[in-house]
Amino acid sequence: MEYSRKKKLQRYSLATFYYATNGDQWLKNDFWLSDRTECHWYGKTGSRRLCNKEQEELVNLELDTNNINGSLPPEIGLLSSSLERITLRGGPDTHLIGTIPSELGYLTRLKVFFVRSNNLSGTILSEVANWSSLEQLDLSHNKLSKTLPTELGLLAELKFFDVSKNSLSGSLPSELGNLKNCRKMFFEDNAFVSSIPTEIGNLKRLEALRGGGNVLTELPTELGLLSSADIISFTDSDITGFIPTQLGLLRKLRTFDVKYNNDLSGNIPSELASILGLQNILDLSNNKLSGSLPTELGMLVELRGLKLDHNFLSGTVPSEFSRLKKLTSLSLYSNDLSGSIPNSVCETFNTTYPEFEADCIDFDDDCACCTSCCIEDTCVCRYLGTPKEFLCYNQ
Repeated sequence: MEYSRKKKLQRYSLATFYYATNGDQWLKNDFWLSDRTECHWYGKTGSRRLCNKEQEELVNLELDTNNINGSLPPEIGLLSSSLERITLRGGPDTHLIGTIPSELGYLTRLKVFFVRSNNLSGTILSEVANWSSLEQLDLSHNKLSKTLPTELGLLAELKFFDVSKNSLSGSLPSELGNLKNCRKMFFEDNAFVSSIPTEIGNLKRLEALRGGGNVLTELPTELGLLSSADIISFTDSDITGFIPTQLGLLRKLRTFDVKYNNDLSGNIPSELASILGLQNILDLSNNKLSGSLPTELGMLVELRGLKLDHNFLSGTVPSEFSRLKKLTSLSLYSNDLSGSIPNSVCETFNTTYPEFEADCIDFDDDCACCTSCCIEDTCVCRYLGTPKEFLCYNQ
């Protein structure tokens, strides 16, 4: 059968991919390397067509969790005139190894590059700058190392960016602030030693930001400019300084999680009460926060989880907490709180039954409506062996 030059390049490129990734061992490899048009070679069940209908150009290479083991061949770069999607997510028996070939930089039409959960190593190439149409980049759960290339800032169409759970290091480039269309940005669980770039405040469309599990410095006030933010999480990051009052401007925020930072200090800003949409969790636990519990937190009537344990908070529990009728979890133990739990709070909690953990002996009434009493890091449900024992297990 006679093929055009373009068809020959497509078939050759796919054949090298087949051999480089042990195609004979794939879970499904129907018609691969056969005389059939390569557009009918197996793609992931339910996936998009491999080729466009008009010109039979290869546009999608989607072979997730197909027992693909081996390396990415540089010949994939020969598909530069057409390829738009590469999704090769790993799985229990699927692991790409080796580096990402620089030749992939020729894929100037690429919109999606998903290779999460593999064993890819080496660096993120500066050639990504050629992917000017890229909308989704997922390199998470690999073994990539060294620094993020500043060229990432040239990906003006990027909406999804995930490099979490690698071994990336160095500083976070300020050029991340150029990704004006980005909705989700994840870089947690790496080895970055860096400040959080203030330029991230430019990302007005950003909905989710996760950067925990690194060594970062402080929370920049510019986080308050992320007007579309739904989730901000910087857990276990050695962050110092104060919680910016500007976070109170984030009207769409539903989750704010900075637990296990160890060094956030100062008061809990009363401005956080302005985030009336905060409904999933406010977790400030395991830091060095001090001062009293802001009465304004009682305005967060949609909040389900409030974690303030392991700090240096003092004073009493505000009666305004009785407004928190949707709480399912409240942790106040390992602080310096005292006094009595207001009757109005207990009346609410005796109806809504949240998990309420506190240092019971520090309160005048032994924390009558606490579900668990804690000493240091050990909490014991006080209802064990009683008709209310179900409260020990309903969270």
